[in-house]
Amino acid sequence: MAMNAVSIKERIAIGGPLSPEEINFVLLCINETTEPTARYLVWSNEHDAWWGPGRHGYSRGLDGAGRYSRDEALEICRMGINTAPHIGMIDALPVRLADLTKTFERQRIPRAILGGE
Repeated sequence: MAMNAVSIKERIAIGGPLSPEEINFVLLCINETTEPTARYLVWSNEHDAWWGPGRHGYSRGLDGAGRYSRDEALEICRMGINTAPHIGMIDALPVRLADLTKTFERQRIPRAILGGE
């Protein structure tokens, strides 16, 4: 039987035992979601766009969005706290790239969303 997240999830749901390989697979999946090297994008409510690479500029499309470490994304968001009062909402929000990728999994993404056209 091939090892994949769906079959493992089903076995866990019915109380079935997991092999050592399957347990390692589950732990690997957990580590991927909590990994400190995960990449983040930062959404700016003020500019209605993603922060650009290297903290320079903004991009309406995902292709031009900067990729940041978790700590750097949180730092950017903290800097935006002072901006929040004049725009009436939280300015910057961190978005984990893996979550964004999972959201769009098996979806047809309009080119305008990817490229900001």
